Amino acid sequence: MSESDEDEKRPSKEEEKRRKREKSSDDSYERRKRRTRKKKRRRDCDSSCSDDSSVLEERRRKKRRRKEKRKKKKKRAHKKRDNADCSSSDEEGVRRSVITGKKIRMHIEKTEDDVIQEQARKQLLRFMNSSVP
Repeated sequence: MSESDEDEKRPSKEEEKRRKREKSSDDSYERRKRRTRKKKRRRDCDSSCSDDSSVLEERRRKKRRRKEKRKKKKKRAHKKRDNADCSSSDEEGVRRSVITGKKIRMHIEKTEDDVIQEQARKQLLRFMNSSVP
């Protein structure tokens, strides 16, 4: 064989790199698959153990404890929020917004600008109503 024949058979550098990348990605995929298989086997082994019932009971107990802790936390937070609302109101019988919790002002004193604007609004309203038949 001549040198030119050997060069034609030998892949270029880019092709070699590409093949390596493909091979490495396949390897990593296979590794991941093996890991998941091992995990599944472990789970199967755990469930088939002789201490199966005790393990399950222990898991259930832990789960129940976690749930109870969450409930208690929620109750505490709810109580704190209720107490904060009660203690922050200085006066009894003050109306508050249901959404924001801010005090609702029932009477607001008008400034001179407010009075002028109100008179202008009334005058405009009279004019508009008088022009309608």
